[in-house]
Amino acid sequence: MKKILPIIVLILLLFCLLAAAGRDRSLPADASNDADRAAVERTVRASIGWALNKDFNLLYESMAQDPDFFIFHPDTESTIVGFEAFKKLAESTLRLPGMNAGACSGLTLSRASRPRLERRGLASANGSTWKNDKFKALDFEVKDLRIRFGPAGDVAWYSALLDDHAEWDGRPTGWDNARWTGVLEKRGGRWAIIQMHFSFGTDQVPFTPVRTSPYLGQKPPVDKAALFAPGLVSTGMTERDLTMTPDGREIYYGLAFGGIATIMAARFENGRWTEPAVAPFAATPDYFHFEPCLSADGKRILFLTTRPQAGDPPKPGWGHENIWAADRKADGSWGEPHDLGAPINTKEGEFYPSLTRDGTLYFTRSGADGSKPTIMRARPADGGYRTPEPLPAPVNGKETIFNATISRDESFLVACVDGRKDSLTPGLSNYYIFFRSDDDRWSEPVNLGPEINFSGASASSSSLSPDGKYFFFASTKSRPIDFASGPVTTRKLLDIIKAPRNGESDIYWIDASFIGKLKELQAKRAG
Repeated sequence: MKKILPIIVLILLLFCLLAAAGRDRSLPADASNDADRAAVERTVRASIGWALNKDFNLLYESMAQDPDFFIFHPDTESTIVGFEAFKKLAESTLRLPGMNAGACSGLTLSRASRPRLERRGLASANGSTWKNDKFKALDFEVKDLRIRFGPAGDVAWYSALLDDHAEWDGRPTGWDNARWTGVLEKRGGRWAIIQMHFSFGTDQVPFTPVRTSPYLGQKPPVDKAALFAPGLVSTGMTERDLTMTPDGREIYYGLAFGGIATIMAARFENGRWTEPAVAPFAATPDYFHFEPCLSADGKRILFLTTRPQAGDPPKPGWGHENIWAADRKADGSWGEPHDLGAPINTKEGEFYPSLTRDGTLYFTRSGADGSKPTIMRARPADGGYRTPEPLPAPVNGKETIFNATISRDESFLVACVDGRKDSLTPGLSNYYIFFRSDDDRWSEPVNLGPEINFSGASASSSSLSPDGKYFFFASTKSRPIDFASGPVTTRKLLDIIKAPRNGESDIYWIDASFIGKLKELQAKRAG
């Protein structure tokens, strides 16, 4: 009997192992029923849905309240470790840097993840707290939720795509199609989340329309210049030449990248902004289109193009530089682009149109041989223009001047100027302003100062909002690379290249009230 007993035990053990191997591990005995699956789903949804009513008890009940709890985010700086750290963050009465107003499950965002969201107009630049009255959860959707249980029945894994929308002080924020995974444990009959992981596919970041107006939902700056719509308009490609309709519901700007120069357009439709797309009058790859400028009534748009004039053969690159126009049709769309013709366009190069309220056209003309450019002015006449005249000194002076923007009331002109001794960036162009008197005389140029002429950056184009309240300008300002924080990897360099302030031209804006102060300063100097 003693010899047989070990054999019996071995057989029983083998039988148990085979039975375990044959069991459906996704459906263990105590987790294969609908009740556990439903309980897991309720916990997952509660970790997001609590924000609709700011039910913090519901939020905390869905989490494992111990040091094992943690959340991984798209960047390491925002990772949360431990329930107490999470709770402290959730209940903080301070506005925490990097904390996102709209990711309702308690997500934080730092520099690395914010560009992905700002590209869709979602991220709050200043942060928020969920108890603040300015924070309001709007809706959420958990899509393609998948749940799988462990063999013992006390562990579950889930994955889903998450849409999570909120507002901070009336501005939209949140996530769309965030990849969301996590782990739950069954503790004392209650399912609790012990891990959550969020990520975004770098090749599949969809655009979510901005829901506020005007200015693409951006908070207007005051005395400090700010990037305009970072990640949406200012993206790391070359962007400049912004113009908008008088009602602020259409925005156009120039974009250049990889041998392409075109004009982008965004419109406010059905309560939200469309994703910027190539404007219809610029939708041909055969020529470059750049430097758009809308008329004061928004019914005509002028722009630089390399389309040849009638009878001229096409030329590669910037071989032709002419000013063309497109006119608004009755249904609000744009008609076919057409050549302004003589006397504006000649065999020389004409570019950078700018219009006053009465339709007077200012533009830059350069010689066919690449000689020094000149700022020109053409008064409207009989549906066209009179013969253009060069502006007198000091506008067209000894220095090189180009790309001049005239105010709607023709009281001042801002231009890019090279070679002045008072330049804040020697060797690079600076923005200068010239004031015009009632008798059509022009002041000496006044440098716009370090808040606009950034150190080490070059000027290229400027414009004003239709009401004249905001000044837009392009700058090649770049941010320094941090070599002290660790190895500068390929990934870090790519992150820099694919974001604003990488040395390419970005669009900035600032409250235009500084122009009045400069005018007073110029008057004192002249007196």
